[in-house]
This record gives sequence, structure tokens and C-alpha cells, in this order.
Amino acid sequence: FYVDCELDPGDVPRTLDAALGEITLLRERAVDSWELNRVRNAVEHDYLRERETVEGQAHELALYDHLGDWRGAEKYLERLYAADAASVLEAAQRELAPEKLTVALVVPLGRAAEFEKLEPRADKSSPPAPRTPPKELPHVALRTAPVTVEELRLSGGVRLVLRRNPGRALLSVAAFTAGGLLEEPPELEGATNLALEMALRGTRERDARDFHDLVEYYGAELEPVVRRDYCGLALSCASRHSDYALALFAETLLRPAFPEEELEPKRKDILALIAARTDNAPAYALGLAN
Repeated sequence: FYVDCELDPGDVPRTLDAALGEITLLRERAVDSWELNRVRNAVEHDYLRERETVEGQAHELALYDHLGDWRGAEKYLERLYAADAASVLEAAQRELAPEKLTVALVVPLGRAAEFEKLEPRADKSSPPAPRTPPKELPHVALRTAPVTVEELRLSGGVRLVLRRNPGRALLSVAAFTAGGLLEEPPELEGATNLALEMALRGTRERDARDFHDLVEYYGAELEPVVRRDYCGLALSCASRHSDYALALFAETLLRPAFPEEELEPKRKDILALIAARTDNAPAYALGLAN
């Protein structure tokens, strides 16, 4: 189990305290149903994304076969939704013990000395603010679809498993328009991406926090796309949440609020990502060539 993040070196101590405070809370109190469903939905979406390709599904079969029985792959989502708050609490108390903690830092040259005496505090010294669930969050029950499986033995002794699973459905939708990087004048470079990022920072109906909480609750990914000659927004979620996710998608496209108080924090985030590009030498060189 791990928590990772990229941040300004000066924010390391308080960020580490906050992460350890969150873990301590997880070990001391059972999560509520809203938080449990929020995480289940997110895990389900990641699980479906990783197995969206035939290669991903084949890898899953091989993994579970290595663990003892490839049929275990069919039960993953059912087991995920069967886990309750008590089992999460028990697992956190067993696995997330302070004595098992290891902290690794990669810092800029010349700044390592600042962290030589860093003492992680696994307590509630900096717990996150209590989350207030948004109103009217209907939960869509998991429904499993019949899976057909055929197992064959090839002449060379290799066992071949063929599986068809219609229940693993993802919704992917995008709204694009002509434009993009080539349309930006030099004095406005980056404006397209900033505008699309700001469109995700709240709508006329919801502020940034409520909007983010709803997108996160349904395990959806909603992100800007900026290319040389087009731009827009892309949505991905488990298909059983499509009604709610599509409503949020439409709300973003038709009624973005562009709240002024969110502009500078978002600008700071984007500039930090730009500065971090030099960490990936091949991508940085390709970007300069482009």
C-alpha cells in the first residue's frame, strides 16, 4: 500500500502529516456509506479501464490462474462490493500500522539537507477537513451479466481459456471542436487548456468542491483534451453510472461558471506541471522538437 504525490519541496512536511492523519483516521473509525461507495466506484472504473482491451483481459486471466484459479477473475467486482466498513477497518488496522511505514523522497539537487531530520507523525495532527457528501447521490447497484467461458486443451498441452463478458461495459464520450494549439496566438499560449481546466472547476449549479465530489463519487474521469488542431472534454465511467455522468458532462459543456477564485490555484497547478516536464528527458526533448 502506498500514497504518492508530486509537490513543492516546501510543502513536504505538512503534506506528509496530512496523509498520515488520514491513514490514522482510517485505522480508528469505520468509513461511512458515502465514502465507501465513492471508493468502490473509483476502483471499479480503474478495474474496467485496465481490462478494456483484449490484452488486459488476457493478463487478468493469467494473473488469477497464477494465484490458483482463473475463475477468481469473475468474482472481483462482487467481492469489491461485498466488502463493508468493518472489513475495511480491520484491514487498515492490520496493514497500515505505523511501524511498517517507509517514507521515500526524491528532491531537487541541493535540498536534501532540509529533510534529514524529517520526523513523520502518524497521528491526527493535520487531519483533512470532514467531507460533506453532496445531496441526492443515488447508488446504482452492481448487476452481473452472464459470462460464457470455454476452456480448451491445445495439442501441445497449453490450456486455452476463452471468455465473453458482456457486463464489463465502459462509457466513453468526448465533445471536441476545431481549434487547439495551432489557433493560439503567441501572447495567449496555454489559454485553451486553462479555459478547459477552469470549465471543470464548477458550474452555475455547483461550486468546484460539490462538482468534483459528484464526479469522483461515480468513479468518472472528466478531463480536458488539447491537441494541435482540436480541443474539448472527454468523459469515461462505468456504463451503469452513465445517466449521472452524462448529466454532469452536459452541465460542464453548457453551464460552466469559471469562478474567479479558482483561477490562480489552477494556473499554479498548470505551471507546476509545465516545470516538471524536464523530469522526463525523452518527452521533454520531443516537446522541444515539436
